[in-house]
Amino acid sequence: MNDFYPYGDINWPAIVCVNPQNLPLPPETIEITQLSEQEVRDELQKNLVGQRLKIAADRRSRYYKTLNQKALEIGTLVLVRAENIIKMRNFVCAKLMPLFTGLFVVSGRKNENCYELNDPATGELFGSYNLRQLKPYHAPLMAEV
Repeated sequence: MNDFYPYGDINWPAIVCVNPQNLPLPPETIEITQLSEQEVRDELQKNLVGQRLKIAADRRSRYYKTLNQKALEIGTLVLVRAENIIKMRNFVCAKLMPLFTGLFVVSGRKNENCYELNDPATGELFGSYNLRQLKPYHAPLMAEV
């Protein structure tokens, strides 16, 4: 077994179907060529690099979305990341707590990424939180029975 082809050995010379556009072709038009070991290694390496580039692009896209969140409007219902609330309490196992807690109303904005939250039931000020610690609340689509 080698590094480029993890599924076992290839019988050389390998017979590969050549179709550069990757279009479905009728069987009579398929061109069959024999490739050397180095050509097959190069093709496998190119496919591997393409897959890794796609994974990296997806990772960058997710990171970009978390950094460029939309601003929240006053009156929006939000959830707060639980790790910030757990720090206030003693003897609570963070591992077993939910990721987000509460349902709070945005009552004010201190600056571009700091929001003041109120408890909707009592109207009391709950605290100030960074935008990255907040998640907009979306009501469930179906009523739970």
